[in-house]
Amino acid sequence: MKEKIIASRYSHALLRLAQSGTLLDRSRSDLESFIKLLDDNKQLRTWLGDDRASQTKRQALVRELGIAMKLEPLVINFIELLVRKKRIKLIKEIFRSFDLMVDAANGTQRGELFSAKKDAAESVKKKIEDGFSKKLNLKIELTAKEDPLLIGGLKIRIKDTIWDASIKRQLDELKERICQ
Repeated sequence: MKEKIIASRYSHALLRLAQSGTLLDRSRSDLESFIKLLDDNKQLRTWLGDDRASQTKRQALVRELGIAMKLEPLVINFIELLVRKKRIKLIKEIFRSFDLMVDAANGTQRGELFSAKKDAAESVKKKIEDGFSKKLNLKIELTAKEDPLLIGGLKIRIKDTIWDASIKRQLDELKERICQ
């Protein structure tokens, strides 16, 4: 719980800085790229979080990596701050919080579109996004996912709400009506 509060504070600070320079989306993608680098390189992730290693060397490496990756200076400075304040281990939680804040600032809501086959979901994704965007008065971005438990039809999850247009649900409703 404490980590979430700390992550929220850091992500909020980054959001304010990125908004002042209109760098929201770029900051999000740069931070995500750096996290992917850490995910791909366990030694680097461990070393950056190791307080026994020289803080100056860790910050210098972050700067070199950031420049090599062509990250925004704001993001490089932010990651250096995380190293300096011994918060680099929270970078994923900070990113999750920042990602949600950027979406909110952009008027975007992300969701998931489930179908029996991912190809089927991809083919109707744009229409469904447009329909839900109008209905919810937000820009909706759905990620198509395959759910092998679905016989057919679709399920859509946006935040905590699920719209179920699956054949299984329709069969369950039919069964319920017949049994009454």
